[in-house]
Amino acid sequence: MQISKPEIECLKLLVFLSWLLSLNLILCSIPHHFTTKKHQSKEVEREKSKMGRGKIEIKRIENSSNRQVTYSKRRNGIMKKAKEITVLCDAKVSLIIFASSGKMHEYCSPSTKLIDILDQYQKTSGKKLWDAKHE
Repeated sequence: MQISKPEIECLKLLVFLSWLLSLNLILCSIPHHFTTKKHQSKEVEREKSKMGRGKIEIKRIENSSNRQVTYSKRRNGIMKKAKEITVLCDAKVSLIIFASSGKMHEYCSPSTKLIDILDQYQKTSGKKLWDAKHE
């Protein structure tokens, strides 16, 4: 079975998003007092008004309860995205997330099985995930 280009792009996006989440990365906004209007040129102001949420810094959240809340929200977000890609692109999607506590969360497209997706990944990428002795 051959994977189409849109499916490959969807899978690449999902793998990247799950990698980000697995590293427990967080997006933090820059405090407002660092950007005051009296120090900005008109061009910067114009660009800023088009930016939406603005620039972000990626760093680990030190407060454990804040980190857990963020992890939970982002986990739910990436699960939602996985379901959307499945529906919109008719893609086979499998997502496994392990929290720092070791708890596992997973999603697999309704018409597929995880083992089938892993076999297809192994065949397509040429990377050996396991040997026959592990089955």
